[in-house]
Amino acid sequence: MTKIKFLFISLILLISFQYGNSQVNPIKQFSEDPIKFLEEVKMMLDVTRMEKKEIKEFMEQFTLVWNNPKYSDNLKKATYASFNLMVQKKMRILPEYKSYLTSVSNFVNSNQSEDNFNTWQECVTKILKGKAIKSYSDYLEMS
Repeated sequence: MTKIKFLFISLILLISFQYGNSQVNPIKQFSEDPIKFLEEVKMMLDVTRMEKKEIKEFMEQFTLVWNNPKYSDNLKKATYASFNLMVQKKMRILPEYKSYLTSVSNFVNSNQSEDNFNTWQECVTKILKGKAIKSYSDYLEMS
């Protein structure tokens, strides 16, 4: 009987620890204002287990990409839309949101056409609107 109590208490503690460390996105709707959006991304990353230094470096790099003329208004609109779909799906900040930003940053820093981005983004949107969210992480990892 003592072993059962121990296992039960251990299970309760484990579940409590998991929920206590979960990443709850503080943003419920991302702004379509480019400056506010960057602030919201930082605010979102601040609630993760990322080190402050890592967040600062990531935001510095992403801000450079965000302000790059290659990151067109169409790409920014796609980013806002994707993030707001991710909010609806209650996706994790790490890895999903960060992976999306990394993928888009890699696209902007490459010599790919905006048509290639649009094709990629259509797949992202289709996955986000579907039910199989696991495939979203797989798709981002692959791309």
